[in-house]
Amino acid sequence: MSRLHHIQRVFRGAPQPFHQVVTTLTGLSNDQARLIITMGGAYLGKHRCKDPERAIRAGQAVQIYFRLPLVYEPIAFESAWIHRREKGLIVADKPAGLPTQGRRDADYLAFYECLKTYCGGYVGLHHRLDQDTSGLMLFTRDKSWNKDVGRLFSEQRIHKTYLAVAQGVWPKDAGPRLRVDAPILGKRTATGTCQVVAPAGKPAQTEFTLLAQREGLLLLRAKPITGRTHQIRVHAAHLGLPLWGDGLYGAPRDGGSFLLHCAGLRWPKTGRVPAGAPWSAPNSPAWDTLPNPLRDAARAAQPDPDPEEPRC
Repeated sequence: MSRLHHIQRVFRGAPQPFHQVVTTLTGLSNDQARLIITMGGAYLGKHRCKDPERAIRAGQAVQIYFRLPLVYEPIAFESAWIHRREKGLIVADKPAGLPTQGRRDADYLAFYECLKTYCGGYVGLHHRLDQDTSGLMLFTRDKSWNKDVGRLFSEQRIHKTYLAVAQGVWPKDAGPRLRVDAPILGKRTATGTCQVVAPAGKPAQTEFTLLAQREGLLLLRAKPITGRTHQIRVHAAHLGLPLWGDGLYGAPRDGGSFLLHCAGLRWPKTGRVPAGAPWSAPNSPAWDTLPNPLRDAARAAQPDPDPEEPRC
């Protein structure tokens, strides 16, 4: 990925349309300036502005982010990504490879932005999935529902179930289910930030269930009881079972990304929000390449019948 350019200025002078200001500050052509605005890389103050004709007046702060060459490849939202609609809520199935939210220079690449464009009107974001993680996400369609949905998340009453493909050998004496209780700490590295198990970290617990195994690969059901960054990936690696293809946490890179899918959400009735328990088996082509026992088990997987749902 090319270098990110950042320009920040307080505008001085007579009012001008936004695209002209961006043209002047970047030294690029007017067509390129308009493209930067369309891609979501131009801001007034701290907020994106996508109106190229907006009049900019003296004293307004302008920020511009862009990478050269400019590449604009809009994503066509697929109707199959809508899993469930009902008054005030929408459950969508994010594909792997799309970030939940956009980069500073381009928001159009993000699943949330694509969803807003597809649905029209208001869409409220309440949680995130990593770029390479697929699966279910809960959004609001009415601002008046935000308080109740926010309460579900803040009180840890949204229960999530993931399916993950790991590599290694399941601990012999563990039985089919085990719980990892290991604190997680963010650590800076030469290439960015990763998470590690460390005594100084934040408390973190994950419950893993072995569903199938074949040819050194394991299909796991994972329930994060807490919600730390990369928690399932870190705890799986801590067991000696890194997710298949997850080079950041110890697995050999095989030319692809890891397989981690949020298959289930469950929440109780709260305020005007009705109880819900959507479930979605992974359906991307990457899962079809697995050995048959893992692929079939993933397709047939169901929510854990255990009434004691962990919280995350």
